[in-house]
Amino acid sequence: MLNCEKMAKLLPVIRREFSIFLYKKGKRKKEIARQLDITQSAVSQYLKMKRGKIKDLHTYKILKKTLARVSETDLDKINICHICREMINKNCYCR
Repeated sequence: MLNCEKMAKLLPVIRREFSIFLYKKGKRKKEIARQLDITQSAVSQYLKMKRGKIKDLHTYKILKKTLARVSETDLDKINICHICREMINKNCYCR
């Protein structure tokens, strides 16, 4: 199974948390949308907690720790693939 397939069910959660993370760091919704390759409307819904509901606390904790390690200089470079790879390395994916 491809790594992206393993992460498919977690992708909305990752996008939501990553959107919130970038927004708190001062990024505008338009910039977040471009960086995550999603629409501005999707970003708004993630920020309002209307998408990407968390179902697994363990996954959520790993995701938060992964985002906490992102430095200010890497904000523009990091993307969903970086986060997914890190979570897969920690065996945190849909089985």
